[in-house]
Amino acid sequence: MGFLVDMNVMGFVNISKMLTTLIVKRLKMGKTVYVSLFILFGLLFSCGKNRDINDAKTQGVKTELINKEHFFGKAKFGDTINHTFLIRNMSNYPYKINKVGTSCGCTTVSFTKNNIERGGYAEIDVSYVPTSDDIGSISKSIVVSDNSNMGFNTLYIKGEIIKK
Repeated sequence: MGFLVDMNVMGFVNISKMLTTLIVKRLKMGKTVYVSLFILFGLLFSCGKNRDINDAKTQGVKTELINKEHFFGKAKFGDTINHTFLIRNMSNYPYKINKVGTSCGCTTVSFTKNNIERGGYAEIDVSYVPTSDDIGSISKSIVVSDNSNMGFNTLYIKGEIIKK
């Protein structure tokens, strides 16, 4: 996409050169020519600055996973395991969680729904209630769809479920 934007800017430069040449010929180097040149070059440079800002916004928000995995150790069938995952916003743009999905119906989530500013933390609260099918070693995934560089983050709850 950057290549296409650069080509558009180059096209703008060529058009501005042609317009400048046309104006110079028509007005025979009067004061209006200098004003027109000033305006055209001002537009050219301001478009380049806006392009850089827009590129930064489309690259996504840089985040830091404080704890990507939670190992709860051993738990009994029927117990409830709760954990809060944190994601820190490391960029100058607001961080937003769009939705959160889990790998099974035995895991439920709630999460921060408002925008998180730089340095702030989004919370993903996870509750896991083991079923009879979960006896033994388990690993449950939580997928967070967001506006980060990656577009999503995957979190894990791991441990061992034992019979009562």
